[in-house]
Amino acid sequence: MVVEERPDDRVHLALVVAPPRLELERDPLEDDASLRDLHRDLGETAVAEEGTEHRLLVLVRRPERDPGVPGRADLLGGPSKRFLVEAVRATVRPQAGDAGVGEAGEMSPYPGEGQLQRLGERRGRGVVRGQGAGDPESLRIGQRPKDVVGMLGHVGSVPYHDAMLLTDPQRRTLDRLIGTEERPVFAPDLRQRLVDRIESAARELELREPLWLGKEALNQLARCEGRFAARLEREDPPFEHSLNTAAGVLVHKAIEVDVGARDGMDPHAIATTAAERLTEREERFAEFWREQTGSEQDDLLMEVVRKVTLFQGSFPPLRELRREMAPITELPVKAQLLGGELTLSGKIDLVLGVPDRLEPNRATRLAVDLKTGGAWPEHAEDMRFYALLMTLRFGVPPYRVASLFLDSGEWQAEEVAEETLFHAADRVVSAARAAGALLGGREPILTPGSWCAWCPRAFECPSAEPRPA
Repeated sequence: MVVEERPDDRVHLALVVAPPRLELERDPLEDDASLRDLHRDLGETAVAEEGTEHRLLVLVRRPERDPGVPGRADLLGGPSKRFLVEAVRATVRPQAGDAGVGEAGEMSPYPGEGQLQRLGERRGRGVVRGQGAGDPESLRIGQRPKDVVGMLGHVGSVPYHDAMLLTDPQRRTLDRLIGTEERPVFAPDLRQRLVDRIESAARELELREPLWLGKEALNQLARCEGRFAARLEREDPPFEHSLNTAAGVLVHKAIEVDVGARDGMDPHAIATTAAERLTEREERFAEFWREQTGSEQDDLLMEVVRKVTLFQGSFPPLRELRREMAPITELPVKAQLLGGELTLSGKIDLVLGVPDRLEPNRATRLAVDLKTGGAWPEHAEDMRFYALLMTLRFGVPPYRVASLFLDSGEWQAEEVAEETLFHAADRVVSAARAAGALLGGREPILTPGSWCAWCPRAFECPSAEPRPA
C-alpha cells in the first residue's frame, strides 16, 4: 500500500495508489535499487493498513478514453529534485476481470505539461503551472509610485510546490511576488553599519525625552513640519474608532485568524471569530463594537468577508504552506538605539520565509503590507522603513518588500539592497534632527495639503488649507 507522507516530513509530492484490482508487474522494493536503499533506511516498517492520518489518492484513468495519458497516469510528477530518489517505472498490468481497461503500457513518471493539466487531486491540490508575461522593473528609490498595475517586479517563475492547484492570480503571486529565485546574501556587518550611521548622526541631539519614530511620524514630517511638531507635542486627540478604522483592524485580525487557524474556516466564520477576539482583547474596539446596532455589525462583518475572500484569492493557501513559508501576521518589530533614547517601531502585516540556518546572512523573508485602499506615494517609503526595522532586529533584511492592494490583487514591490536600507536610515536621521530642532524651539516649515484636515493645528495654522464642508 502506498500512502501519502505525514505533513511534517519534507515531501513535495502527492503519492498515489492504483485501484485495488490492479497489481504491479514486479515488486519495486526488490527490483529497484534506489527503493531498496530507501526502504532499508526507513525508520518504520511498512504496514498494510489504512490509518486516519493516511490520505490516499486514486488517480488512474482508462487509457483508451484519455489518449493524452497513454497507459498510466498514476503519478502527478517526478520526485522532488531535493531528494536523490529515482522514479519507479513499473508497468501496471490489469487483471482479467477488470472491465473497460485498455492494455497496459509503460509511461515516463515525468509527464508533459499537457498531461499534467488533465490530472488533479480530490483535496483540491494538483499540478497546474502557468506562465505569464514578464513585469516591468520594480519601484526604486527616487521614483514616485505610479499606477500600480504597471509597477510589478518580476521575481521568478518556479513554484514552491509542484503539486498544488492554484488559480492564476494565486500562481502569479507565488511565482512573481514570493518567487523562488536565488536570494541575496548580505554582509555580516550590515546591521552594525546601519546602527553606526543613525547613532553617529543622532548622538549630538539634545532630546528632552526619548523619541519614538514609526512610519506615520516619518510620513508626517515629509508632508509638513507643523504636523510633525504637533505629534511631538502630543496634541493629537485621543484615538477613537470610526467605521473605517474599525473595519481595517477587523480585516487584519481576520487575516490573522485565516492564516493561523488549525483547521480551515469559511470567510463568515473567520470574520465572526475575528470580531469576538478583538472585543475580548482590545478595549477601544470593544467599546466601538458595543455601540453598533446588530445590522451595523453585520455590515462590518460582511466587509471583512469581502476582504478575506480577496486575500485568499490573491495568495496561495498559506495555512497549508506553513512549513515552506512560515507565514507571520501582524509582526511587531522594535529597534532601540542610543541606549533607548531613540526607538524605531512598526507592525508588519505579513512576513513570509524561513531563515537559512546554513547561510544565516542570506535574505529569505518577504515583507508585505496589505492595503484596502488605493496607492499613495508614502507606501514605498513605509516598506523601506520596515526593511530597515527587520535588519536592525534580525541582522538580515528581507529580500523584497511590497504593498499589496487587496481590491485588485496588484502590488508595488521593491528588491531590498544596501542602498534601500541606508536611504531608510537617513530618513530616520532627518526625523531625529528635525525633532531635536523643533523641540528646541525652531519654528516648523509649514506645507499645506490634504493632510491639514487631520491636523490638530489646522484652525490656527496660517498656511492650512480650508477644511472640507
